[in-house]
Amino acid sequence: MDEARLAPGLRRSEPVLGIDCGGSSTRLAVVAEGRVVGRGRAGPFNALLQSGAAAELAAIIGRHKVVAAGIGLPGVRTAALALELSQHLSAAAGLPVTVCSDAAAAHLGAFGGGSGVAVVSGTGSVALGIDDEGREAWAGGHGFLLGDEGGAYWIGRQAVRRALRAVDGVEPANALTALVEAAAGCELEALVAALHRAPGDRSLLARLAPAIAGSALPEAIEVLEAAGRALGELADAVLGRLGPLRVCGVGGVFASSYVRTAFATGREVVDACFEPEVGAAMLALGARRPLS
Repeated sequence: MDEARLAPGLRRSEPVLGIDCGGSSTRLAVVAEGRVVGRGRAGPFNALLQSGAAAELAAIIGRHKVVAAGIGLPGVRTAALALELSQHLSAAAGLPVTVCSDAAAAHLGAFGGGSGVAVVSGTGSVALGIDDEGREAWAGGHGFLLGDEGGAYWIGRQAVRRALRAVDGVEPANALTALVEAAAGCELEALVAALHRAPGDRSLLARLAPAIAGSALPEAIEVLEAAGRALGELADAVLGRLGPLRVCGVGGVFASSYVRTAFATGREVVDACFEPEVGAAMLALGARRPLS
């Protein structure tokens, strides 16, 4: 982390904790004197799907010797909910805690507090744009039942659907069935049964995404390219409301070159300045982009 790229007011010496909560895992960064001095990981958190998340987050904060914490949390889409969670966690942790959406933390990290459109694709997907005047625009982020196009869950589901269609003879035979079964550790029929027994467990499909991303099968590449295009559509929806801005893809799905290439086509795509957990730490340090 380059200290010179942080505003002088954000280079306080006391350590602060940044927490980027995700549907598959949670990443932590301790920042002091403008540098990351510690990192860690924890389990998944989602404000909409998980009870007891506040107590677990307070416990995580308590295990670190910090003076403040910032948290990017999925499901936080209003300033009222962000304020409520901030107050609750501050009381539980005994120190100032500022909560924002995971997309807002990713945006802070990606652009260092500046303008641009951050498209976040981890287990799910969402796009947040902020222009030079501070106007915000959102696209996606509607959850795995209604959206999350281009996210890891979506990629896994698309692969399983294509495998099932091939088995049924709706599509030509392909090798996705073997790939999916190897990644899932069970036969396709058993995977389908497991998904129906636990429809809210997004990890069952999201964990297939790395195998799809690492495959050279034409059908796997088609799924990845479709994911990149879907994520690009989220960016375009935000750009259509805010005007021309830089675009940054954030999250594990963008590790795929096929996703990145499809996403970047026709857009001014830049690399992130910092990771989302560092963006969350910037929030704890006093950055004010945005709480919603």
